[in-house]
Amino acid sequence: GTSATPKFLLYGVNFNGGSAAVTVGDEFCGGANVVSNKHIECTLPKGTHGTKDVVVTMGSESDTFTGYRYITGEP
Repeated sequence: GTSATPKFLLYGVNFNGGSAAVTVGDEFCGGANVVSNKHIECTLPKGTHGTKDVVVTMGSESDTFTGYRYITGEP
């Protein structure tokens, strides 16, 4: 069978400026899309379980969100 690639929805404020780059741990989120000034979505990278930092970069500015718990639906 096939499995759907999980989407990552990130909510915050002031996501202005057009494009964004998002990383979870050291891996880039694919196809990051700024939906609104409060919402970014992307495709989660494959990774291992555990606590990861999420970094959002827009232009020359970046913010780090610590303590994101990365889990999958796999046993």
